[in-house]
Amino acid sequence: MNQLSFLKVTVFAALALLGAGLAKSSAQDSSGVIYSNDFAVNPLTPDGFTATDPQAIVWTQDAIHDGKGSLKLTNTDKTKIVSAIGAFVPFTGGALHVSVEAKTDGIVGGAQPWEKASVQIYYFDQNKTAIDYKWKNYSDTLPFAEGTQDWQTYDKAFFIPTSTQVAFIQIRFNLLRSTGTAWIDKIRIASQ
Repeated sequence: MNQLSFLKVTVFAALALLGAGLAKSSAQDSSGVIYSNDFAVNPLTPDGFTATDPQAIVWTQDAIHDGKGSLKLTNTDKTKIVSAIGAFVPFTGGALHVSVEAKTDGIVGGAQPWEKASVQIYYFDQNKTAIDYKWKNYSDTLPFAEGTQDWQTYDKAFFIPTSTQVAFIQIRFNLLRSTGTAWIDKIRIASQ
């Protein structure tokens, strides 16, 4: 094999290895999902979601976007907070991307700006004690549109300082002093 052929083979092999490394790196970046649920089965179980009001939060198949079921929250009383509270998910801070598919019917928000139909991410330390929320300024809320909206994807990125001692997150679907109905068909949370 002459020098030029050897050089071509070496460069080709180096490019192939570099390409493989890049593919692996981007696959690792896109695989940062720490929680995902398409509600194909009832999530209202002891190790899934708990409902603050079992009559107001149900798993249903009456409104489905991209799966076999959805989580349905209904509230008719503006003085109530209706929440589906998820299990603890390990997370240590940094960038977090939340994406959820939701549909709303007749949503009317409460008196305060944060009183909406929403997904909220709560933060806990290693003892599962809530972290002081003063540093977040309600940036942990992903609100849904008011009124009646067909299925749409809502997404938002959050940045949680790693110095806050966060060890877990907890997902909550809420109707915070808001009336109407919201369906959630899919949620995906990724650490970036």
